[in-house]
Formats: sequence, structure tokens, C-alpha cells
Amino acid sequence: MSLPDIGIGDLAHAVAARIPDALALAPGDREITWAELDDRTGRLAAAFRGLGIGPDSKVAQLLYNCPEYNESVLAAFKLRAAPVNVNYRYQAEEIRYLLDNSAAAVVVAAPDLVERVLEVRHRLPELRAIVQVGGEPPDGGLSYDALVAGHEPVEPIPGGGDQLWFLYTGGTTGRPKGVMHTHAS
Repeated sequence: MSLPDIGIGDLAHAVAARIPDALALAPGDREITWAELDDRTGRLAAAFRGLGIGPDSKVAQLLYNCPEYNESVLAAFKLRAAPVNVNYRYQAEEIRYLLDNSAAAVVVAAPDLVERVLEVRHRLPELRAIVQVGGEPPDGGLSYDALVAGHEPVEPIPGGGDQLWFLYTGGTTGRPKGVMHTHAS
């Protein structure tokens, strides 16, 4: 496999195989090794697959800076799905626009941000699931921790240099705008 044919999910999995005990993330006082990160992202990828996520699906992150942000991005990459960043400062209508515009099938959200998604969910026909990180999920929502704990890890779908990563920007000039990058770029 040449470098342009490797997706970021493949690369993270390969790093975990090569240096499993090395530090991957250090949020606060916690330390997460590459092996732990690979295991959790493989489990979350299995849960996403169970929700119908696969190549070219979109998985949105409405989160603050936390390990679950990285995990949900890598889990999406392992399925050749595209993560979609959502600015946590966005209000319900901006979130609706971005999730609709990107055709997000799943949104992973912080507990204090879920309400904004719930306000507009009825106007998001592509959205299959709201996954809440921490706390008790809303009616119809899913617990992030339960999804990770309830699945066995899956291997990444190989390849992916042509796989997309959606990056949305927003500001004072109008609606959020998405930029698509391939992993090879």
C-alpha cells in the first residue's frame, strides 16, 4: 500500500500496532496509550457500523476539546466515513444548517449541547442517531460509553487516501462553509 492509499484510520491503527504502550493522548491527569485509543476507536467504529455508518457516511462532532472528539473522528475514519466538525458556539439553527448541509447521519455531542440538536432534529431527515458523551442521554439518544463498552473492536476498512475529511468554518460573513480534503492531501 503506497502512502497516498493510506487513510488516517489505517495510520492510527498501524501506530498502535507499532508502539502500543506509547502515550497517544494526555487529557488532564489521564494518560491514554495508542493501544487503548485503538481499542476504543475500534469499538466505537463497530457501534457506528451498527448504526449504518460506512464509507462516505458523515459523523459530526459537537464537542469541546476532549478524548471523545479524537476517538469519534478516528472511529469514523476506520469506517471510511467522514467526520464533520461542529463549532460548539453554534446555536440550533446553525447546527441544523451544518448537519443538513453535510448530510450527517450521526452526531456525537456534549451533554450541554445536545438540546440544540434536539430543537432541530425534526428538520434533519438524514440524522439517524444522537450520541451523548457523558451523562444520561435524552429520549431516543444513545450513550457514548455504552456504545464503546457494548461492542468488540473492528479493524479499519483498508485504503483511504481518497477518503474525505469535512472541515466547516463559520464566522460573521454567513452560514458555515464546508471544505473537503482527502487524506492523501
